Amino acid sequence: MENKNLIGKSFGHLTVKSLNYSDNRGASWNCKCECGKEIILQTSHILGTKNRNPDKSCGCMNKAQDGNTIKHKRIYSIYKCMMNRCNNGKVDNYERYGGKGVTVCDEWNTFNPFLTWSLANGYKEDLTIDRKDSKNQYSPSNCRWVDYFVQATNKCIYKNNTTGYKGVSYSKDFKLYRAYIMRNKIKKELGYFKTLEEAVKARKDIEEKYIRTGTL
Repeated sequence: MENKNLIGKSFGHLTVKSLNYSDNRGASWNCKCECGKEIILQTSHILGTKNRNPDKSCGCMNKAQDGNTIKHKRIYSIYKCMMNRCNNGKVDNYERYGGKGVTVCDEWNTFNPFLTWSLANGYKEDLTIDRKDSKNQYSPSNCRWVDYFVQATNKCIYKNNTTGYKGVSYSKDFKLYRAYIMRNKIKKELGYFKTLEEAVKARKDIEEKYIRTGTL
């Protein structure tokens, strides 16, 4: 879909305020809903396509109808993070997802279908979403709910990482495992641990906190 200037135009309950990000794959826009909330949406989400309906609000209309974003806060937080890293060029991990062409399937362009799939496909409070093939999109056929150890081994890691887990390294000087995390260009050291399992758990716990609160 070609890039169009949508600034100042209204679509349902949404008004496009400014351009958020644009590249050769398309654009995303800063939108304000009549309820006061500001969100970022791709052009295809605003205008719709032949396979999907356009978004008409920030999600508040869906929330008012069934309250699922409130009833299932953790799944909704995971959903928002997934959408952001694929669509929002300003988030720190966009370059590893949307920047590499990773997208979210049209079926999941709204929360309820994602929620229905999650509850029917093994979602639990201690699991996280994972793509079976890390080079392909987020979709029902390519996603699963797994524990952190499975997901970590499926993620891209730096060549010099000897532990096999993202955010966990081994210190030869201290003979201990070091855990850390970086979000929004802020690096947080989580400490040194005697075992790999302890270091990975510390990394998992801080990721869960970030999903819940958006802060480290």
